[in-house]
Amino acid sequence: MLSGPVRASILADPWLSGLEWVFCTDIDHALQETASLVILQRASMDLERRVRPTLSTVWAWGGRPDGPESNPQRWVALPGEFCLDVLRDRLLAWLWLQGVCCPCWGALPLAVEVVDGSLSLTSGGKMAALAWEHALVPVGRVGGDVLVRVDTPVHTWLVLGDAAGHGEVAALEAALLALAVVACCRGGSLTAQNMEQLNAFLFARIELHRFVAAVVAEINWASGELRWLNAGLPAVLLFSPGQAPQSYPSSSYPFGVCSNLPATTIHRVAMDRCLQLLIHSDGMTEPAAQQLLSAAIGRCETDPVACSCCVCPSDIALSYTSPVGDDMSCVTFSLPAQRGQEA
Repeated sequence: MLSGPVRASILADPWLSGLEWVFCTDIDHALQETASLVILQRASMDLERRVRPTLSTVWAWGGRPDGPESNPQRWVALPGEFCLDVLRDRLLAWLWLQGVCCPCWGALPLAVEVVDGSLSLTSGGKMAALAWEHALVPVGRVGGDVLVRVDTPVHTWLVLGDAAGHGEVAALEAALLALAVVACCRGGSLTAQNMEQLNAFLFARIELHRFVAAVVAEINWASGELRWLNAGLPAVLLFSPGQAPQSYPSSSYPFGVCSNLPATTIHRVAMDRCLQLLIHSDGMTEPAAQQLLSAAIGRCETDPVACSCCVCPSDIALSYTSPVGDDMSCVTFSLPAQRGQEA
């Protein structure tokens, strides 16, 4: 149920016009089509009440009307006015989740890797010779945890995201985070400004009152600096030879909570010594993560010069059962690493 101008814009769009559309003048006609997805340009209580008995998922702009008969399982309330860019990105994420298509980043000067079960893909050019170890264990068939790595000529970005809850709604939002990361990380180093852009991208595209917690880390090979922002995940753990682990808790709201991201703290560390960073979702408790990684470090020979203290605990998550029944993921990488040779 879309207006004439919006229909014309869809049919003129090179990508959207390739999908199968049924344009309807009323909700009853739309539901008779037994569509897997119904798109409403504007929400209303009457429309939601009539959609409630169906199995169709509904995307509706303008919020969910308050009322006892609201249908949170099928009615996806999106903020603000209808936007073609938002529709395009949500459809790409939705179809990607179903295995129908996936993003194509091959034309960009980037190397992209996404790890999340059905969303997993590798696209683009060569990656820096940075060893990163990761594990991801969803509760169900799909989950809301996602790992994203993007390499540019100067930077390597590593992101662990955890959409609220689990299942298909969270998985779609994890896919949207991957799209947001690739869209926002091309502007250079990690700054408050491009994190605000990432937040704005997600706020416009995920359901009202939902959010995606994430740690966004960026390695600047030119300046020799590691930066990261923790937006709503458990503390990031930093390990150095001969030192107690350092803990860096969240310093920002999760992405998508509000339209404007409040003041954030971006941590910076020089890559002038052997470092290991561990990032994990809230499916793993922080004491357990620290204990497991410390044990792995203890089994390794320490050689700060060659940085052979680097640990590759690819089995951390796989050997751990979440006490809270949540999707569980972790990623770890060691620095310094040489940028020269590419993998």
